[in-house]
Amino acid sequence: MSIIIRDTYQVIGKIGSGGGGVIYLAEHLNLHKKVILKADKRKNSNKHDLLRREADILKNLSHTYIPQVYDYFTENGVVFTVIDYIEGESLDKPLKRGETFSQPQVIRWARQLLEALVYLHKIEHGDPPRGYVHSDIKPANLMKKPNGDICLIDFNIALTFGEEQLTGYSVGYASPEHYGIDYS
Repeated sequence: MSIIIRDTYQVIGKIGSGGGGVIYLAEHLNLHKKVILKADKRKNSNKHDLLRREADILKNLSHTYIPQVYDYFTENGVVFTVIDYIEGESLDKPLKRGETFSQPQVIRWARQLLEALVYLHKIEHGDPPRGYVHSDIKPANLMKKPNGDICLIDFNIALTFGEEQLTGYSVGYASPEHYGIDYS
């Protein structure tokens, strides 16, 4: 028996979990298009506000190396964000298998990542205009697509420029100041 959420999304299967959420591959029944359903089951109103902020940030972004947000809703106490399905695998998987990449390939990915980051950082998004910092750049948040390009994913801890605190970071991938280290 298949699970259909909101009479629109048919769950194909679970593809990941962590940090209080579950990631499902689903099909949009009307569009016949694969999408990602991010389900966050934490019962914290502040977290709901952060998830809403992530959806509001991503819904208006349009860039080759950033997934598009399609929907945001709550059903049976679970908050769902519907995002582009990016075919491929995150870069942490081939690295764990010991795969290496050529210098030209790494340079190509670095350029693509930098294009996405420059786009995010531009003070032109929203009203009033602002830029965004992903703040969780790591191999697990870079999808390697079948065509060889990468895509920056998982904006759970996006930060608006001008705000005073980061929402979070990943241990091992954050700068020293995120750990509270002061080098002054």
